[in-house]
Amino acid sequence: MQLSIVTIFAATICCALYVNCTEETPEAKRETVPKDGEDLPLLNRHMQKRHYGRSTSGVVYTRWGHNSCPGGRTLVYTGSMAGSFHSHEGGGSNYLCLPEVPQYDNSVYAGKQLYRGYVYHVEYRGRSGPLNSKRYNDLPCAVCLQEQRNNYIMYPARKDCPSGWTREYYGYLMSSKYNQATSEYVCVDVSGGILTGTSSAVNGASIYPVESRCSRGSGLPCAPYVDGYELTCAVCSK
Repeated sequence: MQLSIVTIFAATICCALYVNCTEETPEAKRETVPKDGEDLPLLNRHMQKRHYGRSTSGVVYTRWGHNSCPGGRTLVYTGSMAGSFHSHEGGGSNYLCLPEVPQYDNSVYAGKQLYRGYVYHVEYRGRSGPLNSKRYNDLPCAVCLQEQRNNYIMYPARKDCPSGWTREYYGYLMSSKYNQATSEYVCVDVSGGILTGTSSAVNGASIYPVESRCSRGSGLPCAPYVDGYELTCAVCSK
């Protein structure tokens, strides 16, 4: 009995002095519930650092125009680049990397419907300049995991990366045509990979090189930017 009282007394003093006398179990860590406004993945990474002194973070990015990942990166999946029809006013504005084999649910309604969003293959369509030899071919894509990094950026108008960052790949800045359906800007790999058997023109989504339009006294000054030059890009991690 005396030993139990001493033990309880010591534990009470320990906690009163803000000393962590207990160790949370892995089960308790997994059951952590975020507070309002708190991100669960971030919380889990914090708990991993707290208990084990390390985290298992990484970054995931899409390598457009290629079907593999740079050396040392993990390939999550490969697929084909997809987007909205080039002349449609609605639909999504971002590009997708669709996996090679889709998986449908049991609740599909067979047949083409009007009250839907549509997604199409993406073709190279530039008539001149970078990757013009790939015209009418569809683009592959690869989703890659870099486990040794915590952040990544797409660095437009540069082939290198900012100081302290590592280049994952580089290529050409591309988007939809200026007078077609709006799309995002993406960095297409310099190799300009293609999907086999897609060399004929089939209307769908289109992608073109992006060139700068500079003017004196503007935020895109004509020096160092050159009016009409196609822009490069790089995907960088840190």
